[in-house]
Amino acid sequence: MLNAIENIEAEQAVLGSLLIDSTLIDECTLTTEHFSKASHREIFKAMKEVNDDGDVVDIVTVTTKLERNIESIGGVSYLNDLVSSVPTTANFESHERLIKKAYRVRQAHRIASAFTLDPSEEHLEEMIKKLELIEEERSNVGESDDDVIISIYEDMYEERENVSGVPTGFADLDEITSGLQPNDLIIIAGRPSMGKTAFALNIALNASKNGVVVDFFSLEMPKKQLIQRIISSMINIDAGKWKNANRYMTTQEKEMVVQAMGTYKKYDLHIHDSPGQTVSQIRSTLRKSMKGTHDKKHLVIIDYLGLIITTEKYERKDLEIASITRSLKNMARKYNVPVVLLSQLSRGVESRQNKRPLMSDLRDSGAVEQDSDLILFLYRDDYYDRESEEKNIVEVIISKNRNGPVGSIELAFLKEYGKFLTLDKRHS
Repeated sequence: MLNAIENIEAEQAVLGSLLIDSTLIDECTLTTEHFSKASHREIFKAMKEVNDDGDVVDIVTVTTKLERNIESIGGVSYLNDLVSSVPTTANFESHERLIKKAYRVRQAHRIASAFTLDPSEEHLEEMIKKLELIEEERSNVGESDDDVIISIYEDMYEERENVSGVPTGFADLDEITSGLQPNDLIIIAGRPSMGKTAFALNIALNASKNGVVVDFFSLEMPKKQLIQRIISSMINIDAGKWKNANRYMTTQEKEMVVQAMGTYKKYDLHIHDSPGQTVSQIRSTLRKSMKGTHDKKHLVIIDYLGLIITTEKYERKDLEIASITRSLKNMARKYNVPVVLLSQLSRGVESRQNKRPLMSDLRDSGAVEQDSDLILFLYRDDYYDRESEEKNIVEVIISKNRNGPVGSIELAFLKEYGKFLTLDKRHS
């Protein structure tokens, strides 16, 4: 275990390199706590202080800075040994990485040890979250400027489809967004009965038909009910018939259902219906889903924001929401996937004459608006006005689009089937 959590040789190499080439101290990304040995922490601290004072880091200045502590670190002879042990400073960055690797293992070991002393479900969730933060730190290595510039250059000459992201299956929406983009947090919001879940299921089904791996997290509705709704939309069967399928469905409809079940099973559409999930649990499920399928596009859909739970206590609800949306945005970036998050709107919509949603109608809207890249509001005029000429039409209002235009499109909504269609197909 000691070899895994300490790398004394790498620590000696870094300290020796700093004594040989004092300019490396400004390039060094380590902190004092990265060093496992107390004497090495003391030496590195002295080096940083010498540099902060504007002096050159060498054996003389570091010895002077250490003063009375020089003997506790092994004396001047140990500093000389550090210098003589380094044949070249060319491997400085590699030695830095080795130190950070050992440091992360020590962190994980401490976290796991603390859990074994007081094991509980609450502390398990806390441990998982801390370990994931360590993993995120490990993978959080940005691209160099040269890599980014080369990528931009190659993009100019690369033939691409109009829909570069995950296709929603709705041409007008895909034209504006170019599909649901990886790294993006996408909000679909509306008042109850606007069709949010049905819309999300339609996107999930359309995406899976195009070979996308879809993970649909349903925190409210059970998997059986969702699959029934998907099948209804696939073959245009009234969803109400599932209440007593044997009685209400015709023989022909039952045969259609059986065929649709076979088709559905071919799709990479995975529904996770455990209630009260945390972001950590969602992230863990996504990580397992992506194993062996990195060559495919992925889509995450979560229904819905208000049912995601947190293990930490917050003074205000908006702070809790901010923590959730920030974590989901980070998840989208880390795994390079679009994350669709359904959200309720406040009752303030109902008190206005014009009931089309506004950004301020998002519950605890500050964090949701800030962290999201794309915000879609669903609005049905015929829900509020039975005499409306816009029967069976849902307006999808694009209120925020970080990488494109805003505006609105219209889709037909066949409510009895839970099916959305582009308007030119609504009568087919």
